[in-house]
Amino acid sequence: MKKKVLIVDSDFINIKKLGKFFSEKSFSVLVATTTEQSIKIARAKMPDIILSAFTTPEVNGAEIYNAIKSRKQTTHIPVLFLTEKKDKKLVELTCSKGGSDYILNPYSKEELFKKVILVTDNLQSNKKPLSKIQHTIMVVDDIEVNRSLTELLLSNSSFKIIKSPSGKDSIDKIKKNKIDLILLDIEMPIMNGWETMGQYKKMKLKIPVLAMSAHEDREFEARCHQLGFKGIVSKPINRTELNNRLKKILELPASKNEQQLKKQIPVKTKNQNRANFIDISKLLKVSENDIDLRLSTYKKFSENLKQLLELFENKNTNTDSNETLRRELHTFINLANYFCTGKIVKKAKNMEYCLKNNLDYFNQHKKKFALILKDIEYQANGIDLSN
Repeated sequence: MKKKVLIVDSDFINIKKLGKFFSEKSFSVLVATTTEQSIKIARAKMPDIILSAFTTPEVNGAEIYNAIKSRKQTTHIPVLFLTEKKDKKLVELTCSKGGSDYILNPYSKEELFKKVILVTDNLQSNKKPLSKIQHTIMVVDDIEVNRSLTELLLSNSSFKIIKSPSGKDSIDKIKKNKIDLILLDIEMPIMNGWETMGQYKKMKLKIPVLAMSAHEDREFEARCHQLGFKGIVSKPINRTELNNRLKKILELPASKNEQQLKKQIPVKTKNQNRANFIDISKLLKVSENDIDLRLSTYKKFSENLKQLLELFENKNTNTDSNETLRRELHTFINLANYFCTGKIVKKAKNMEYCLKNNLDYFNQHKKKFALILKDIEYQANGIDLSN
């Protein structure tokens, strides 16, 4: 039996192009040009998936989603939004609620087709509504970039994500929310992961906790075991490994994954005589061919790099500016794991340590490290993330 796709857009040209494409892929194609029309067709024809514009003069994606999910007969139908840009409302709808996702324009039709196949196959194999949020995961990390990235890595799963910037804040959220699992960063200021776990134990918390860290050795593993962590999530985080770990701990059934081709992203540098500081192999492994995830991570890396360079070139330093520099440098270390060689990450960690414990050494090497950052910025501009 042919799968049915409902295409919702007020632009007839878009409907015609997508309709023709999915017809050639042996789909039965349904079309709607308004919010009201799409809801009526969905309830009458029961499509396998809805492809909808998010915001146009005649189409309100959020209204369509809420209408579809409000009825028991249609709540299982996944909604994939096609949009020029993502706004706060779109991210909230797709990340905090199940059964929905989005893809940014411009996109290739084959990329869209793969997404549709993946979503509809998962729905059939699981025989469960994707809209049902099965478990709530809390991500505790002082770095906003890390919290957002972890949320993105889990965005295609049926988890509800709660983000917390500190150990103290996480304790408050535990008291107010039903949480099934905690991802806890170890290296946090004020109250680090070890201290936070100690507070959890005093509360006699029965929620499983996974430690997140880029630093691992036998002593670290032994301390995690002693404090009662259920395991360790290594940074940079791998999407498949993280999802499998969570499903195993929470005893969830594994979903059927579509085999995806791994696309290599070439690194282009304008001057081959420069030392190459770029290594995106970890980004490739983590992103699993998710172009949107690569682009959003790259944007955060570029913004952090620009801010960090400004701080390194600032000659008027004081306690406040040094603290700002420390935060940005710590953020850089986390992101550099995805974009830079191991040597750069090691140098950055050394600079972070010296900024806190050996300011004379830091000041002596500050100018040299700033030059390295400029080279990284220069080389990062040559990364092609679209292939």
